[in-house]
Amino acid sequence: MWTKKEFKNWLELLQSDNEESIAVALGMAEGNANVQWVLDLYLYLIRLHTYENMEDLKVVEIADVNCDLSFPEPLVPAYEWVSLDLSNFMLENLVADISHFRQLKFLNLNANRLGHLPKEIGELVCLERLYLDDNRLVALNPALAKLQRLENVHLAYNQLKNIPLEFCVLSSLKVLNLRFNDLPSIPSEIGQLERLEVLNLAQNDIKELPIEMQSLKSLKSLLLYGNRLNAVPEWLGTLPRLENLNLEHTGISAKQLPTTLLEKKEAGILELYI
Repeated sequence: MWTKKEFKNWLELLQSDNEESIAVALGMAEGNANVQWVLDLYLYLIRLHTYENMEDLKVVEIADVNCDLSFPEPLVPAYEWVSLDLSNFMLENLVADISHFRQLKFLNLNANRLGHLPKEIGELVCLERLYLDDNRLVALNPALAKLQRLENVHLAYNQLKNIPLEFCVLSSLKVLNLRFNDLPSIPSEIGQLERLEVLNLAQNDIKELPIEMQSLKSLKSLLLYGNRLNAVPEWLGTLPRLENLNLEHTGISAKQLPTTLLEKKEAGILELYI
């Protein structure tokens, strides 16, 4: 594990104008997971933006050696970005500085080591698509309720124990992916998501569907495979736009399905998997 001073010296080599110094820094990063993510981000930023004066590009500032990423003042031009991909950077913490990227519409944090989100995530009020698949999240920050423009949220392969009620006030939400978590139930408030089109709850511990879900009039796809459902409610067959329903490996048989679902399947209106 490098010390803070060693990180600083390495960054100075990487950001120098001397080709030999840069080559040394690249060599130091090879096989070193603690700095490889910094190098990847540095190269990503260079690839994403062209700077007239490369000395203005100061990519990272290491606050400590626990994979905290901060964005100092020289990165101010980047605060106007609308897209940021920080997937596969082994990030353990998302620092408060993320709040400066207020123009972001797309943020990809897939395949990191995030155990929580800072409250500053709620400052990204322009955000439309948020990807947090394959992290270590056990809960979500209530500040997400401020992101009223969110249309797509992906939280698969985490350790979530519940669907936060804050999600149920995201009036623009169209896609919610929560597969492969530890969810035992669905809150009744989910019925407030009137624009929701895709709901993926596969591979959780859900046993019942709340009756309030019958208000999801825009729902087209409902994926429930791998749960242990007690029954399939009658109202599920009344959802007007439902096109895809996956009930595989839920313990439900065709004999337990409402007649309305079977009729829609026979009419070719519904793709039904059991």
